[in-house]
Amino acid sequence: MKHAIISASLLTLIALNTHASDTLSKDFYTGAEYSNYEFGHLDLGVATLKGGYKYNDFLSFEVAYGAGVGAFMKEERYYSNPLANYSSTSEYRIEQQVKVKAIGEVPIINNWSAYGYLQMVDTRIQHKFRFKKESEHYQSRKYTYDDGGLGYGLGVKYSFPENWQVSLEYSSLGEFNPIDKNVSGFSLGVNYQF
Repeated sequence: MKHAIISASLLTLIALNTHASDTLSKDFYTGAEYSNYEFGHLDLGVATLKGGYKYNDFLSFEVAYGAGVGAFMKEERYYSNPLANYSSTSEYRIEQQVKVKAIGEVPIINNWSAYGYLQMVDTRIQHKFRFKKESEHYQSRKYTYDDGGLGYGLGVKYSFPENWQVSLEYSSLGEFNPIDKNVSGFSLGVNYQF
């Protein structure tokens, strides 16, 4: 999956170089966003930095890197047999997320526009698991789940006169194989167009 994302990033850069001109710098933008995704029973946040290139008024390309914000904690007691009382704590966090997007945009009215995109995404989740028998010390394990694929999203954007944009979008990351669930969420972002 990482090779596919790296390849898509390189193809995007090559496309940018073939479209280079004296006014190229005004076509670039940068931004940040906060996303909240549902991974089955998990509710995980991601803070993302992104950069993109607006090829024309209707098509742009974007590369984004995100890291987890906060963690989902779950404590539970369970009994493996009547004589052994165990308890456990699980902590889940998005370690990193990499996205490459092709975005299609359509103006709606005044400074509003709607957009949709296809994306290649790679997400890594860290799971720390601590458990103990009632009379013993905690033991811990750390697992990492990594998966990616093709996803899509839809959003709306408002453009301010001074090159700033604010967006709200819904994103589907597809099925995350380690938990066998479809992953989706909402993002709130801000961009600055050079």
